[in-house]
Amino acid sequence: METVDRQNLRSDLVFKPDRFAIQLRIRGTGMLSDAFGAATCFLPAYSISRLPSDSDRQKACLVWLEAHLVSQGLSLFCKGVIRRPRPYAYSPFIFNTDKNDFKSFFSGHTTAAFTNAVLAGLWADDGLGRTGQAKRLWAGGLTLAAATGVLRILSGNHFPTDVLAGAAVGCLAADLLYRLHH
Repeated sequence: METVDRQNLRSDLVFKPDRFAIQLRIRGTGMLSDAFGAATCFLPAYSISRLPSDSDRQKACLVWLEAHLVSQGLSLFCKGVIRRPRPYAYSPFIFNTDKNDFKSFFSGHTTAAFTNAVLAGLWADDGLGRTGQAKRLWAGGLTLAAATGVLRILSGNHFPTDVLAGAAVGCLAADLLYRLHH
């Protein structure tokens, strides 16, 4: 098992806008971010159910799977190559370490949440038109996804740049694969 070498971690070398996250570790926010992220899974399922035909719903399910394979694959690849320490790894008060301590960049939870939110919104536009219901789905999905990212920061698991990168990758993967199949 890999351990964090706390001797070599210097908070003064962390990107300045990210440094405040080193001080954060609010109890319960990690579990709450898991719940919010999981809740975003229901949004595409609802939007897919509103599509007009079985073939549209089947194609949408394939796009959903592909978007997550691409976005989560990129997240895992970057975590393995970049090996950025998580904010909590800089704390002198945390003694138990594990292999995830150097897998901060970029946030997989945020990536998945934004992938779900964007796909749900795009399919809501297809299945519901640009109605109030579709707009509410867009707003609710993006709010849940953003809350997931903020909670990842508050939990001490990610820096803001990890979350922003995850949001960008999730949005881009969803939009690209939607357009590729549409």
